[in-house]
Amino acid sequence: MKAPNVLAFFVLISIASTSTCLAQERATYSGNDLPTNKGKAVPCDTGSSFREDTKAASSGDRKAMYTLGCRYERGDGTQKAPAKAIVWYRKAASAGSTQGMNRLGEIYRDGDDGAKDYGKAQSWFKKAAAGGSSDAMNNLGLLYSYQRNFPPDYKAALDWFQRSAKLGNSEAINNLGMMYLEARGVTRSYVTAREWFERAAALNNNSGRIDLGYLYQLGLGVTKDMPKAIQLYETAAAEEHPQAIEMLGQLYRDGTGVPKDLEKARQYFEKAAALNDTGAMYSLGEMYDGSRGFPRDPAKAKYWYERAASRADQSLANQWVSEWAMERLGDSYQSGIFTERNYQTSLDWFRKAAQVFNSPNAMDRIAGFYEYGYGVPKDAVEAQKWHARATALRPPPPPVTPQCAEYDLETKLRVFDQLGRHAIAIEKRNLTKAACKLGNYTLAPNQVAHAWRMWRTRADDGSTAGCHDLSDNHSLNGVSIASPTLLPPVCSGLEVHDFADGPFVPYWTAYNTDPMPPPPNLTLSIPKTEYLEGEHVRLRLNVDGIDAVTPKTDQGCPVFLRTVISSAGLIRIDEMTPVTPDISGSFFLAINCHETAFHGPQNHEFEFNENQYFEQKVSYKVHFFTLAGRSPQGEIRLVESNSTAIVFKDPAEIPRQWGPTEQGVRVDLTLDKTRFQVGEDISAHIAVQVVDSKEPVFGEPFVRREAFFPNFDGGFHLSILDANASPEYNDHSANLYALPSGSSGPIVCPPALKVGKVIPLERSLRDFKLLPTRPGTYQLSVTWSPYHSRFSECPDQRPTPPEQPFVTARSKTVTITIVDKSPAAALPPSPE
Repeated sequence: MKAPNVLAFFVLISIASTSTCLAQERATYSGNDLPTNKGKAVPCDTGSSFREDTKAASSGDRKAMYTLGCRYERGDGTQKAPAKAIVWYRKAASAGSTQGMNRLGEIYRDGDDGAKDYGKAQSWFKKAAAGGSSDAMNNLGLLYSYQRNFPPDYKAALDWFQRSAKLGNSEAINNLGMMYLEARGVTRSYVTAREWFERAAALNNNSGRIDLGYLYQLGLGVTKDMPKAIQLYETAAAEEHPQAIEMLGQLYRDGTGVPKDLEKARQYFEKAAALNDTGAMYSLGEMYDGSRGFPRDPAKAKYWYERAASRADQSLANQWVSEWAMERLGDSYQSGIFTERNYQTSLDWFRKAAQVFNSPNAMDRIAGFYEYGYGVPKDAVEAQKWHARATALRPPPPPVTPQCAEYDLETKLRVFDQLGRHAIAIEKRNLTKAACKLGNYTLAPNQVAHAWRMWRTRADDGSTAGCHDLSDNHSLNGVSIASPTLLPPVCSGLEVHDFADGPFVPYWTAYNTDPMPPPPNLTLSIPKTEYLEGEHVRLRLNVDGIDAVTPKTDQGCPVFLRTVISSAGLIRIDEMTPVTPDISGSFFLAINCHETAFHGPQNHEFEFNENQYFEQKVSYKVHFFTLAGRSPQGEIRLVESNSTAIVFKDPAEIPRQWGPTEQGVRVDLTLDKTRFQVGEDISAHIAVQVVDSKEPVFGEPFVRREAFFPNFDGGFHLSILDANASPEYNDHSANLYALPSGSSGPIVCPPALKVGKVIPLERSLRDFKLLPTRPGTYQLSVTWSPYHSRFSECPDQRPTPPEQPFVTARSKTVTITIVDKSPAAALPPSPE
C-alpha cells in the first residue's frame, strides 16, 4: 500500500478500538458493513426476539434498551432506522448503561448523527469510563492519541489505555504497544511494544498478532523472522481479520518473505476489501493504476480509489487511507493518469480532502490551481490564502536531536561463539541527561541499545573454503576492530542488525556446559596522564590469574586487546601481537612474550602511539581486556582492566629553555624530570625554531623525495656524556632518525620551515637504544643541522656536490642522574 513509509502506514492501520455493540477488532466502524474480529457483523440478538426486547425496554430494562438501539442501527429483526437507534441508545445511557454511553460517544466521534462532535464524544466516553467501561477507556485513549483534528494528549492517552488494560481489555493492551512502537508520549521501545503485543496476542487479539508479526517482519525488538511473521498474519487471516489478509497481500505484492505473486496479492486484497478493509481498497487502486506492475485497468483503479475515499468516516485508520485516495483521485483528474483530465473534478477532490481531513497537502494543491490558473482564473491572493492555511496546520519541525558523543556513552562489547556461529554485539548506554542519536536510533537518557552482527565460521561441509576475513580494521557501529580472535573468518552471509532497544539477548539455545574459570585480574598503570603530541606512551599491564584454559596465541601469550576511546568520537579495539618490538613502528601493538606457562602475576608493557590511528590534540580513555571462559549460550567472558585517561597537549605550549640562536635557528631539549632508574625510559621533548632568516630554511636536503618519507629527523643528534665527558654511545650522526615504513606517496619537494613556528620532535631513548645502562650522572644535549639551498627549484636527484647544512645549532645541556632500580619502582594503578 502506498504510504509515506511502511512503519507510519502500518501503525495507522493497526489502531485498535472496541465497540461492545459492534464488536470490531482494530478500528471503529459505523454503518451497515461493520466488521468484527472475524470480519462479520455480530448479531444484536441476545436470545430474545425483537418484540420481547421492545417490551423489556419499554419496562425500563436498560440492557434491552441498548439491544434495541443496536437492532435499529443494524436492521437486526427490524427495519434499519438510525434515528431510532440513537433514541434508544440515549434512553439506555440515561438509565445508566455504560454500553449506551460508549456507543453514543462513538457516534459523535464518527459523525453518524451528522457533524462530528469530539467534545460530546469525549463527554460520553468519560461518563461510560466512570461507570467502569473498559471499552470507553480505550476509546478515550484513542481520542487523545490518534484522532485527527483533536488536540493530542499522550499522557492522558497512556493513562486511559493503562486503566483499560488493567481490566483485561485486549485492544487497550495492544494500543499500549502501539504507543511504544510510535513513541507517543513515551520513549520508543520496540522491546516494550513487543511485550504488549505478545500479551494481546495471548488473549487471541488479532490486532496483537498482526502488530507482533510486523515486528518479526522488520526485526524490531526481536530477531527478524519472516516465517514467524507470516504465521501470525495467517492465524489472524484464518479468522477473516481484514488487516491480516491485507498484510498477506502486501507480502505477495512486494515479494517479502514469499515469492512475488501479483495475482495472489490481488486475491488477498479483494478478499480484505470484501470485508471493508479500506487499505486493501487503496492497494487495489494502486495495482490497477499500473504503478505496481499489474495489468493496467483505469476503470477499476478509479472504482477502488473511490471506494477507499468513500470510507472517510468509517474508522480512525481509514481517515488517513481515505485522504490518500482522495488526493490520488485529484492527481489523476489533474494529470490524466487513470481518468480523463478534468481540472474541476480534480479541484473538487482536493477540496473534499481539505474539508474532511484538514489536509495541508490538499490545501497546497488547491493553492497551485489558483497560482497557475488550472481550471480557475489565476488568483495570487487566493493561492496565498490556501498556502497559509496549509502552513498553519503543519506542525513545527521537531527539535534536532544531536548525534551521541562516544565520551557520553558507556560502551560494552559482547562476543558469542557457539557451534560454528559467531556473533558480536555492541551495547551503548546514554550517560547524559539528554537524548542523542546513534545513526537513526534515538537513545534516551540512561537507555541501553544494542547493534549486532552474526555469521558462520565454517562452511556447510565444515571447511573454511571460500571464507573471507573481517579482522582488518573492521567497523561495527562506530567501533573499529582489528582482531582475528574477535572477528574470525566469515563463511556465510553477514547478518547485520542496527541499533535496537535494550541489551542484546541471544535467541539460540544454551549448549556449552563447561564451568566458568575464575577471572584473572588485570591492572593497568601508566607513568603519567599528560603527554605531548607525538610522545610515546608506556602502558603497563599487570596480569594475575591466567590459567591453562585462558585463550592464548600460537606463541603462548594470553590474548590481550586494547580499547581506545578518543574524545573525537572514535573507538578502536586492537589485538596485541606477540612480536618483539623495534623502532620501525611495530611496537604500538607488540607484546614481548616467550613464556608458554603463566604462574602468578605477570607484567606486560605496551606502547600506545596516538599518531598511528587517531587525530592530534585529543584525549583518550584506554583499557585492556582478555578472554576468560564461556557462558552456556556461548558468550565469551571479557575481563577488563581499569581504564586510564590520556591527554595529549600541544608541544608548543610547554616552556622551552632554548639554546643559543645560531644563524637564525635554535633548538631545545626538555625532559620531564632529571632523575631516573636504570632501565626507565626517558622521553626527550625536542623542538626547533627558525627565529629569523633571509633565506628559506629546510629541515632536510632540498631535493625531490617521496611525500610520506620525510628526512626531517635525519638532521638531529643526541649527545650523551658521562661524568668523564666520554660518550655513552658511539657518536655517529643522526642517531634520532626513525626509518619510515608504509607507502611512499607521490614525489614532492620538501617545504621550507615557517619562521617563528615551534616544530616538535618526540623521541623515546629506550626505543632508539640510547638509554644509559649504568648508574651515574650524564649530560644530554641535542644538535640540529638545517639546510639552505643553492637551487631555486628542487632537483630530481641529489646534486653533486651534495647540499650541506649551513649551521649546527645546539640545545642547552641537561644533566640527569641514573640510579639503581629499587623494589618500589612499580607504578601505582591509574585511577578510573
